[in-house]
Amino acid sequence: MIILRTKLLIPALIVILVLGTISTLLVTKTWDPTWNPFKRFPSRIVENAIVKLTEAESFKFEGEIGGEFQTSAILKTVTISLSFSGLFDKSDKDSLKSSSGLDLSVGMEGLIIQVKAEIITSAKDIYLKITQLPALPFLTEEFLGIKNQWLKIDAEKLKELTETEEQLLDEEEFIQDIKNLLADKEIFKMQKNFGEEELEGVKVEHYLAGFKKETLKVLIPEFFQLMKKYIPEKERANYEKDLEEFSNNFSENFNEIWRAITPLEFNFWIEKRDLWLRKIEFEKEMIYNFPETEEETKVKLEIDLNFSDFNKKFEIEIPENYMLIEEAL
Repeated sequence: MIILRTKLLIPALIVILVLGTISTLLVTKTWDPTWNPFKRFPSRIVENAIVKLTEAESFKFEGEIGGEFQTSAILKTVTISLSFSGLFDKSDKDSLKSSSGLDLSVGMEGLIIQVKAEIITSAKDIYLKITQLPALPFLTEEFLGIKNQWLKIDAEKLKELTETEEQLLDEEEFIQDIKNLLADKEIFKMQKNFGEEELEGVKVEHYLAGFKKETLKVLIPEFFQLMKKYIPEKERANYEKDLEEFSNNFSENFNEIWRAITPLEFNFWIEKRDLWLRKIEFEKEMIYNFPETEEETKVKLEIDLNFSDFNKKFEIEIPENYMLIEEAL
């Protein structure tokens, strides 16, 4: 009898030992398959990755934003696509620089209008070069003459041309204000962890996340309150009046819009080792009815953003030969 019990006990102990070992490996993530039931969503992982991206000294970026729009009044579908790629470098605190190429296409019923351009920014100056323009009758020869010519948009000169006396927005201060606004707020609610994947040779964790309704409901009014700080003095009274009206009707309007647009879900790919945000994808189709006109609008949006080469050294050359924007106007 003792021998029989021993024979039954030994397999049971082996099974318990194997299950215990597997569970330990899963919990500690020593073995971390995509189906791991103990896989947890780290707190604020998406928010932290976004903040880390804003704090990077430099990085490469590329992406595409596209949309299709159709209204019941105009049955034709309008498509818009903006693709871009470039470099961002703020290693020199006194001269934030970026370089990017843009490709904008607008299409309707087989007609496509395309504009391509290059943009370089250095401190508060912008250099623009249009490399492709559509052949449209209202584009004058003078305007077409600026094609493939660098145009310099001087921030101070632009203020004179627009008769603006106020200081232009301070990017670093604005970014810091936004970071303070987002601090300790969980904007995204994790829906699913797809586990480990490989993106351009880098191991990443793939998450599906959606906006948290209550956080956005608090955050949006706070954002518009913050923006009051950056509104020119002579326009501030009107802004405050509009803001008051907006705030009074916000809760009801927000709930109505939220019902129309949800769910809003994003795919995020975040590096496993350094927690850099590598990729964002968003796709949404929705129908919205305007009560005032009873007009129905169908919208399809697609966003694909990619980031890489964080904190690497880039050379962004500032154009030496250019035309001042006031000469081209």
